[in-house]
Amino acid sequence: MKKRFLILTILLFSITTNPVFANDGSDPPNPGKAAEDDGLPPPPGRNVPIDSNLSFLLVGGLFIGVTYIFRSYSKKVQ
Repeated sequence: MKKRFLILTILLFSITTNPVFANDGSDPPNPGKAAEDDGLPPPPGRNVPIDSNLSFLLVGGLFIGVTYIFRSYSKKVQ
């Protein structure tokens, strides 16, 4: 029960803290002006929070999946 509470607490904490850092308030530069001045293509836009946390999401999902499969398999064996 303590492990479930810890996992739930970490999950809720990560959900509540990510939106704070999601938007830095700066707008991307004007695509037309950037293309005229230096010949670079327009920027892709703002980074979304999932881009920076993708590796954590994959590792966390893999860990939770393996834990779930292992526990269900060990209950069937007993």
